[in-house]
Amino acid sequence: MPYVEGNTLGDLLSAEVLPAWSRDTVTLDERDADLPLGTVLQAGADGAVPWATGTDAIGVLAEAVPAGAAGVKVAVIARGAVLNKALIGLPDSGLFDEAAASLAASGIVIREVL
Repeated sequence: MPYVEGNTLGDLLSAEVLPAWSRDTVTLDERDADLPLGTVLQAGADGAVPWATGTDAIGVLAEAVPAGAAGVKVAVIARGAVLNKALIGLPDSGLFDEAAASLAASGIVIREVL
């Protein structure tokens, strides 16, 4: 059986202004499910949580994170980047326009990658 590599940061990230400026580290709140690379996040009471409608997005996960306890630090793309639309993770694809607008406020642009 052939080896198939999962998506990587290079698949998600089309361009960024400067890695040291575009990325941040955030602490995740407790989660029951795995969070894939590209999940849009918002600030929660005890850390970052998956984005929900009507809130401000704080960034996009730059790595996949397994389910688990709170307090895990992860890398996020927080500003100044162009991302692959196909890898943006939202709870409902119908929320894409609202999430994209929230991310655009931080200079994150989401585009179809050919």
